Amino acid sequence: MRYKISLIIFAIAIIFWLGMTISCAPVDNNEEIIPEEEVEPVEEEAVSMDATSFIPETINIRAGTKVVWTNDDNLVHTVTSGVRGDDDAGSLFDSSNLSPGDTFEHTFEEPGTYDYFCTLHVGMDGQVVVE
Repeated sequence: MRYKISLIIFAIAIIFWLGMTISCAPVDNNEEIIPEEEVEPVEEEAVSMDATSFIPETINIRAGTKVVWTNDDNLVHTVTSGVRGDDDAGSLFDSSNLSPGDTFEHTFEEPGTYDYFCTLHVGMDGQVVVE
């Protein structure tokens, strides 16, 4: 009987030791940890789609800013880069159809003037000016 109790205590000790060894083992997932103060925050600007308009129609931002378009209308819209009818329309970004409540985002890395439009509603045009 003492032998069985000793064996059970020994088994419990081994299981406890293995559990501690595994849970305390170092993890190497090859990811570089960047201190929070070194991470540059991404600026973000919002554009609403409502009453078949982009609001605001023109925004001025700095390079590296993310623009988030939100469909606040009860109609489906798109956010398509370029000028309506141009061969390269949609080549930089194209949201496809955005149902009411949907969002689309694009980060503008290079300075310049970027026109965009809704493919479904003539006259629904906007512009992002990146400095």
